[in-house]
Amino acid sequence: MGPCDAGDVLKGVESLIGPALQDKGIKLMVDFQKELPLIRTNRTQLEQVLLILCNNAVDALKDTPKPSLLLNFYTEDQFAKIEVIDNGLGMSEATVSSIFSPFFTTKKR
Repeated sequence: MGPCDAGDVLKGVESLIGPALQDKGIKLMVDFQKELPLIRTNRTQLEQVLLILCNNAVDALKDTPKPSLLLNFYTEDQFAKIEVIDNGLGMSEATVSSIFSPFFTTKKR
């Protein structure tokens, strides 16, 4: 774990998933402030988490008109925040209440 440029992480994730998203007709937007502090993290693990969230978003965007995915990084109150936002249909209340249960999924096995 060490200092990491989150902007570089987001650019790396964009280069990894951008072509696949484009092939699926999903618009990818990456937004971050020009002057970002370094964050202390494991870069590889952060990239893996973001890729997993992006892949989940791709699944959520099936049958969505004009699908889009936003990766947003900003600082607020001395905290670094990364958002992965899609314009899919969202989750039911039952799903939301279970998302932090280990091994929970809505995907067919």
